[in-house]
Amino acid sequence: MLNEKESGITHRQVMSLAWPMILSNLTIPMLGVVDTAILGHLGDPVYLAAVASGTTLLTFLLWSFGFLKMGTTGIVARSVGSKNLNSALDCLLQSSVLAIGLSVLIWILQWAFLPTALLLINPNPDSYQWASEYTSIRLLAAPFTLMNFVIVGWFIGFQNTKTPLVLMVFINLINILFDYIFVIGFDLKSTGAAWASVIADVLGFLLGLIYIYTVLKQLNISNRLFVSIKALSVQKKYFELIQINSQLFIRTACLLGVITFFTSQGARLGEYYLAANAILMQIVAIISYGLDGFAHAAQALVGRATGANNLKLFKEACLKTGFWALATALFFSLMLWLLKIPIVHFFTNINDVLILLDEYYQWLLLFAVFSFLAYHLDGILIGWGKTGAMRNSMLFCTFCIFIPAWWLSRELGNHGLWLALLLFNVFRGISLLGFVNYKFRNDPKNLLVTP
Repeated sequence: MLNEKESGITHRQVMSLAWPMILSNLTIPMLGVVDTAILGHLGDPVYLAAVASGTTLLTFLLWSFGFLKMGTTGIVARSVGSKNLNSALDCLLQSSVLAIGLSVLIWILQWAFLPTALLLINPNPDSYQWASEYTSIRLLAAPFTLMNFVIVGWFIGFQNTKTPLVLMVFINLINILFDYIFVIGFDLKSTGAAWASVIADVLGFLLGLIYIYTVLKQLNISNRLFVSIKALSVQKKYFELIQINSQLFIRTACLLGVITFFTSQGARLGEYYLAANAILMQIVAIISYGLDGFAHAAQALVGRATGANNLKLFKEACLKTGFWALATALFFSLMLWLLKIPIVHFFTNINDVLILLDEYYQWLLLFAVFSFLAYHLDGILIGWGKTGAMRNSMLFCTFCIFIPAWWLSRELGNHGLWLALLLFNVFRGISLLGFVNYKFRNDPKNLLVTP
């Protein structure tokens, strides 16, 4: 943990926070990937199609609730910085109540949106029944999945990124084990894969609770847990939490909307374009996960500096996490350039798709360098508590940059789509940087005063 009496934030400290989150982020899609890989060797493609459809829907749905992690991180980091550990405990409990409430809402509404959503993703009647069953079973674990978001965000707020890594690795190992038992051993096919993921999420949640209780005992605030639980029923302290999470939800919904629109427009160009874009977007996702590691580091360090009202540490957190985010973006671009041939052949050997990948691969070389600023500033603003600026930036860049850019570049076909996506990320970074610069120049006295 950061000590405000120390000289400042070191590069080693930034890296020690970032690398576990990079690895942890890369495990996020692994539940679905493992299910898909095991079922892909059963011989009958119907189960593979079912899991692929269900995983796509669940990734989209659950990712939209990622604000639970981001919102919790920012509040907890500022609480720790101001040495208000009781507030950090209150945030954990309040975020947990919010996660459980949202889970119940998912359970209630799934009967309305699930059939339509699955038909849009995969209208094949042979796999629809299995896809519906797979998704319904996976959604039983919604409270534990969302609670795991909260737990991970809570630990990041304490500048502890190694525990989230342990939790995510544990969840994936449990998933692999029960996938093998249920699918291979008991021949339960896609149903077994779904139950394996549910068990993994539940056991991961229980392990997270053990880690949390251990930390509370070390901080000597575990004896206040019951008092905090009682306070939840009589105190109205949810306004900041709900306000922050609603702003982050709008921001995330816009981002998912852009990605969905990008995918659908690519599909209109033909199945080969859809396949090529899907492969390129997989690489974009890896880049994003890598850059998000430094965004998480920025959340924790900036949040703590803000809570401590320490402008020197605030600036150091911004500059040093930014340095490593840029260095990582340049590294990604260099590796993508040097390893182009093995990378594209790893994903496919279909000649028509390879030709398209060769034509559009250049966009990947630009993506990391021109997008890192948006990811980095997202982390800074979450830790700073300026999530309203993130929402406004995302709304502006979605409706005033991405859509007009796509419309004006339609004659360029798929190149126009990639241009619109790149401009979307570039202007996200520029608009957020403009906000930060404005606050530094025009409101220096209230710079570290959060909403």
